[in-house]
Amino acid sequence: MKKNRKENKNKGLTSEPDTGDATEKRRLLKEKLKRQISSARDILTIYGDKNPDKHYRVVNTNKPGRVHQMERQGYEVVLDEDMVMGDSAIGENRDAGTAVTLSYKGETLVLMCIDKDIFDLRQEIKQEENDEIENEMNRELRAEGLIPNIQSGEGYAKRAL
Repeated sequence: MKKNRKENKNKGLTSEPDTGDATEKRRLLKEKLKRQISSARDILTIYGDKNPDKHYRVVNTNKPGRVHQMERQGYEVVLDEDMVMGDSAIGENRDAGTAVTLSYKGETLVLMCIDKDIFDLRQEIKQEENDEIENEMNRELRAEGLIPNIQSGEGYAKRAL
């Protein structure tokens, strides 16, 4: 009896011959099931061929001036008709040359991108600034007799004299 249940569960997934059409049906079913399993995270998933030389970011257009601010930083609105954002957008028709957007809970989101080299350089600069701030904080704490208590994970503890 258990065997029959198992066979019914997998029915249609592996029993078809490996033809081009069956393979495509299986791929589409797998993609659909994958979306169902992790649907809570798929609101902002980007489908389509992303350029590996670009960094993609979703921007809220309801915040006045936000898209313009991102454009001044070097980001561009993505106009690729082969890309969609979010599961609900799959299969929707869009005019060629329109921005990749998604409406969600009253917010309009737009997909933007920037050259990966520029993004990586900005991240490197931010990390250097953060490291400098952290080092200065540690210098001040050491001067006050406080040291990082890394082993306990509780932050800083008074140095035993």
